[in-house]
Amino acid sequence: MKKIGSECGVSRSSVLLALVLCSIGALLAVFSFGAIPSSEMTGAVPTRLGNPAFVEKPPGFSSASPAMPSRNALPNGPSPSGPGNAWSVVPSPNNVAVASGQLYDVTCTSASQCWAVGTYQYSGARNQTVIEQWDGTTWSIVSSPNTSTTDNNILYGVTCTSASQCWAVGTSNNGTLIEQWNGSAWSIVASPNTSTTDTDYLNGVTCTSAS
Repeated sequence: MKKIGSECGVSRSSVLLALVLCSIGALLAVFSFGAIPSSEMTGAVPTRLGNPAFVEKPPGFSSASPAMPSRNALPNGPSPSGPGNAWSVVPSPNNVAVASGQLYDVTCTSASQCWAVGTYQYSGARNQTVIEQWDGTTWSIVSSPNTSTTDNNILYGVTCTSASQCWAVGTSNNGTLIEQWNGSAWSIVASPNTSTTDTDYLNGVTCTSAS
């Protein structure tokens, strides 16, 4: 019995020693962990109480880096309110009693010479061509021919090589429709079609020279 009691005493002493050593090791680990700055552990910048715990830091960002720009900022450029930095509606004329009107294309040869083409329709009538000109100050309607007042006439594209040489293309009940500007008036120019029974359209046009 004495031997057994002696062995039990030794075991209790070993257990107590182990517990003490474990406790000391745990405390040292806690102190060591707490000594590491939180920003080094997470790669994040801590924020004040009441905000999210951390804000992610972009690569290369440091406390000495300049403030990050707003998404709406215009780097290396003028402010959005400056001249030439915004779109605005410019008044454009319409035919009297027009039920509907559309402009499909526009071209410019200079800041004071632009053309826009499309179509308009009186209530219950056929579509007719519409051509407008920009003189640098205002838009105005310029007379444009049609194959007939009983045919649909629509212009979809326009291009100019000079102030006296422009082309507009589209379609009519007779097929393709091509008009030319000679510097003073628009006129219809004969254009081929695939057949007399098909409906042919020209949706765009471009020129590299007068020929």
